[in-house]
Parts: sequence; structure tokens; C-alpha cells
Amino acid sequence: MRLTLAAIYVLLGVEAFFFAAFFAVVADVKDVLELSTFEIGVSLTGLGVAMVLFALPVGFLIDRFGPRRLTLAGGVVLLLSAVGHAVVVDVWSLLGSRLLLGLAATIVLPASLTWLRDLVPAERRSMALSAVMPVIGVGSVIGPVMGGAIADSAGVRVAFWAIAGGVVASIGLLLFSAAAPHLNTESIARPRVILPLLRREPLVLGACLTVIVATLGESIVNFLVPLQLDEHGVSATTTGVYFAAGSVLFVVAGAVVARFADKTVRLLVSGVASVTLVVILTPLIGSDALAVLVSVLILRMAVLGVLWTIAFPLGGLGATRAGLASGAIFGVLMATIGVCNIVGTLVAGLLADGPGFWAAYVLLAATCGVGALVLLRLALQPRPDRVVPTAPA
Repeated sequence: MRLTLAAIYVLLGVEAFFFAAFFAVVADVKDVLELSTFEIGVSLTGLGVAMVLFALPVGFLIDRFGPRRLTLAGGVVLLLSAVGHAVVVDVWSLLGSRLLLGLAATIVLPASLTWLRDLVPAERRSMALSAVMPVIGVGSVIGPVMGGAIADSAGVRVAFWAIAGGVVASIGLLLFSAAAPHLNTESIARPRVILPLLRREPLVLGACLTVIVATLGESIVNFLVPLQLDEHGVSATTTGVYFAAGSVLFVVAGAVVARFADKTVRLLVSGVASVTLVVILTPLIGSDALAVLVSVLILRMAVLGVLWTIAFPLGGLGATRAGLASGAIFGVLMATIGVCNIVGTLVAGLLADGPGFWAAYVLLAATCGVGALVLLRLALQPRPDRVVPTAPA
């Protein structure tokens, strides 16, 4: 089991390296392809589009065919995306590569989480699932520094070829891993169960709200702040260092939450963290000073470490309370992330090119604030006496 756990965590770390490295070099990609801010925003929506289109089907496929097969398939798609980023020539090829990256993320994260949930004993399950985000954080620490340094010294394309090599190594390790225990097909969620579950199971709804706040607070800032840093003359290497510093906070916060997962995977913790995120983001509205940009870019990662570490275990607990397999529930969360990526990056790009960056940050803070209030309201409601039963086959 230890080899399997290591293989899963390595793949997730490499994927996080890929994600984080891209945002450290996004200004270089913009310059090489001679794109506008809006065009970059359009290409970034590829990730969200793939999640929206494929997250729910992938969730049901995970429950039906097993997480090991889907995790390996996701690794192959991740490799194709890395190669695509290395040979990109225009906005459309970049969009295609981002679509592949979105598909890879849509498969790898829920499949690997389901694999962990099925493989690890119940008493260690929350900790194993919560540990995923600190592992992802480690990849996010290394990715911006190495990606930015490679891009500055050898070119941005070489950075993506290096990422492709890392994906190949992680796939090789996965081939020696063990399969998860066979699921009882009666526990597989049917599509008609999902909507009632969102309405009646506060943990699943809270998990969705948590990923909404976390995705917007991550993707929009990751998109806009590096562009503002580039206007200040900050290099890709230095931007990567800033991202890495924030990722250190992400890892530490996530590790603390994971260590005490039985106490921290709560709606109240998510609500308080969301309020804290709004407070951290607010200075971006009134200032584009370098110190403000860097401070927000780094400090918000501690809160994101809490939110991301809580989100999927909350969804898993909701699935358990409903007597369902978790693949479909994780698919719902991935679809939610996809919608937020599409809407967030498109609207942020339009506002940044129009009224200005401040307008995008106003909308971001307001949206996260609403999510925080709803989370706190859910946390203060009494838990229901019964959960949504599994629909008959």
C-alpha cells in the first residue's frame, strides 16, 4: 500500500508543479505569442471548459471502472498537455493545450482521491485525503522557482519539456501500484441523486462553496497579479520565487489541517477561512503597488491551503453520510471548479482590459464574501437527522 500511496502523491505533485510553473511564466508566454490580456484569459478558460464537460462523466466512470485505470489515463493526458505547451504557436494551440490540462486535472484528482479513499482504512481516511493538498503544495513550491528559472535561462518551451519528463517518470511509478478494492456497484451514485444531494446534504453543498471560493481566490489572482508584476519589471524567476513563498504557507497550513483532520474538516472552519481570504484580497482594490501585489499573492496561499485541504474531504464525508461512492461527488466538485475557472478568467480579463484590474478585484472580493456568508450559515444550522438515500438501480 505504501508504494501505491507514494505513486499517487508523486503524480499529484508533478501535476501541481505543472500548474504552478505555468503561472510563473505566463507573462513570457504572453510575450512569445504576442497575445492580449483577454486572449490569455480566453486560453486559460480551456482548463475550466474541460472540467465542465467531463467532470461528471469522469466521476461516474471512476466509480464504474475503478480509480486506478482512470488515474493512469489522466497521467497520459497530462503528458500530452505538457508536450502541447512546449510546442504551442498561437492562442488556439495554447487553448487546446489548456483543454488537455483541464481534462487531465478532471481525471487525476478525483480518481486519485477515490483511490486513496478506497485503499486506506476508515480510521486513517480523512488524514490520507487531507494530506493530498500539502503534497500538491510541495509541487507548487518547486514549480514556480524551477519553471521560472528554466524559462529565464533556456526559454519557456524548455520548461514545459522538463515538465513532460517528470510526468513520464510519475506514470512509470504508477504502473507498479496496486488496484483499489472493488466497489459495491449498489453504492455508485446515479445522476438523478446528485441534485437532491446538493440540496439536502450540507457537507456536499459546503464542499462546493469551498471550492468556489478557493478556485476564484486562486485562479483570478494567479492570472492578474503576475501581469501586474510584469508591468513593474519583475522577472519570471522573481515571480516564481513569490509563488513559491506563498506555496510554503500553503503547505504549512494544509499540513496542520491534515494533521488534525478529524477536527478541522468542518463547515465552520471553511467559512472562517473564506472570510479571512476576503480580508486579504481587499487591498488589491485600492492599490497596485508592488508591495501590495506581492503581499496578497503570498499571504492568501495560507488560507487557500486551509480551503483546499478541507474541500474534498468534506465532499467525501457527505458521500459517506449519503451511503454513496465518492467518485461522482468528486466529479461534481471538479465541475464546480471548471465553471469558476471559465467565468472567473473571462470576466477578470474583460474587466482588466476595460475599467481596470481594480474592478476585477471588487467582483472577486464580493463573490468570495457571499460564499463565506453562506458557509457560515450552513455551519450554524443543525445537522439533518437523515441523509439522501441511494437511488435504486
